[in-house]
Amino acid sequence: MNIRPSTMLSPKHNFALKEPKDYEDAVTQPYWQEAIKTKLLALEENKIWRLTSLPAGKRAIGYKWVFHMKYHPDRTVERPKARLVAKGFTQVARVDYKETFSLVVKLGTLRVVLAVATIKGWHLKQIDVNTAFLHGELDEEV
Repeated sequence: MNIRPSTMLSPKHNFALKEPKDYEDAVTQPYWQEAIKTKLLALEENKIWRLTSLPAGKRAIGYKWVFHMKYHPDRTVERPKARLVAKGFTQVARVDYKETFSLVVKLGTLRVVLAVATIKGWHLKQIDVNTAFLHGELDEEV
């Protein structure tokens, strides 16, 4: 069931909504519950992970939920957004500390795309992609 946030949030909430600090706070509100369900469904549909045994001598990097309220340019609520992120601060210096795990575009990539579009005279439109994944086989251990 996909509920549009505009049907769940009235205009009076536009400036009063606070982003929850943690999962326990978020699950008390139906619109954050829906944002969590939406993200989990996207991860499942895209087959982002598979359960496997942890290699000997390795430890798992934990995760946490991050919550953010998205707004339209006029500051009315667009939708609540939930992301599941790796706790990178658990990485170990000289082992995996310089490794990054990010599901967002890097600023340098965006600048290159904008520069090429400007040079080529391309018409640009802004869109909000709810979930984007790069699919490929990894040769290295993650």
